Amino acid sequence: ISDQLKKRSSLLSHTNIVEADQDRVYIRSSKPKVRWPGELSTSNTNVKDPEFETIPIHVILLPIEILNASLEINVPAVRNDIIESNIDALYEELDYLIPYGSGQGKLQGYYPKNLENPYQMVEWAKEYVTDINHDIQTEDLQKVKDSLPHEYRGTAYWIMNAETGYKVAQLRDNKGDLISIISEVDDLPKKILSLPVIYNDFMDDAVGHNSVPIILADIRASYTIGVKPNISIRRFDDSNYAERDLVLFLSRYRMGGQPTNMNAVRMLRIVIDGFVPPLKENLTQIQETPDSEQVEPVLENPEENIQTVDAVESNEAREVTLTLNNLHIEGGDTTLSEKEVSAQIARLSQSLKNNLTG
Repeated sequence: ISDQLKKRSSLLSHTNIVEADQDRVYIRSSKPKVRWPGELSTSNTNVKDPEFETIPIHVILLPIEILNASLEINVPAVRNDIIESNIDALYEELDYLIPYGSGQGKLQGYYPKNLENPYQMVEWAKEYVTDINHDIQTEDLQKVKDSLPHEYRGTAYWIMNAETGYKVAQLRDNKGDLISIISEVDDLPKKILSLPVIYNDFMDDAVGHNSVPIILADIRASYTIGVKPNISIRRFDDSNYAERDLVLFLSRYRMGGQPTNMNAVRMLRIVIDGFVPPLKENLTQIQETPDSEQVEPVLENPEENIQTVDAVESNEAREVTLTLNNLHIEGGDTTLSEKEVSAQIARLSQSLKNNLTG
């Protein structure tokens, strides 16, 4: 089943798969350091203990109903039907959970969704934010690639769906050349900016607020799957099924997974222009002007509103890197009323207060 599942899933075979014999897996998250004799004593109080990521193993239930008549005719065919049905269900679940899983009783993805606060678990992720009002540009992808450390670029993959791939296939660089190598089979990019592409049907489309349509990652270095090899299948012949001449087979898999090295991951997130998330503020900078001037604020070049968003942890307190939008004051036509600007500033202040006190 594992081999067939790897062939069906677009992402599973690229992850770091670890066999588990308990209800969790421990992965070293800190790199070992070289020490030469005489340079550093292990009794030194400054030596830190190695850090480990803990990956919980979850139970996955896969029910399938089989006709009693099928069991009487061809048992091997029924067995293959159960296996094939399980693989269909599992690969779809994994291909969604690895990018977006919430981690609540299931695998956690690179960008968890369906949480009360979806930013709570990804505040330390490296991402680029692009405006919803314009399509993805070459500059967006180049910045995502350039921000990935060199040690991961040689084994990194772009992850996106085919719809996004067709859009990217049209992009060109400053010289007018395509940034992609196009497949002759389906006209989709095989490589984008010299890096290979994995197409995953469950990735977000490049539309809509807070969508994450593109992930660039060294998947094996950044995502770990823990699997218990034992798979159990139980048969149920109770009256609820017997009345319909059915038998229920319930398969139980045990699997867990989560990112274990977000330094090997970069994401492109699309937001509504001016949106301020709870933990990653894009503050609006309003330049001061003389009181005598009759002015109101307008947005300048919203299509250039692309910033790196980052949150930094320190021993003393969390330091938040705030990036400023290009909102300024000038005369002429207006797009925002004074009341709207005041309301936006109030929201920004409250978000900043909640973040720093948190």
